[in-house]
Amino acid sequence: MKWFGKDAILSAIDPDQAIAAIGRAFQDHSSGKVQAIATGHLRFDQPPGDVHVKGAHIDGRPLFAVKVASSFYENPHGSEPAVEHRPDGGLRRPYRRSPRGPVR
Repeated sequence: MKWFGKDAILSAIDPDQAIAAIGRAFQDHSSGKVQAIATGHLRFDQPPGDVHVKGAHIDGRPLFAVKVASSFYENPHGSEPAVEHRPDGGLRRPYRRSPRGPVR
């Protein structure tokens, strides 16, 4: 899997196309074309934290997405952020609606 930093992502995005795509996604959502799973949530006491899972698909589109993210409020080592913003702190993955599976 490849990791891309903020600068690489921003240089690959056309702002006008991004705004248009976001607008279409809101239109699709408001017209009932979006299927979204109920958010799954796990809470932990020791160490205190949580994990949540979300997923969605827009009807007629070839991809769907799943996101897993975690937050641990007391970092026992003090060297990592409490909320996971690092590349390995969660999973955001697009998949194809076909036997080919994940997008690589």
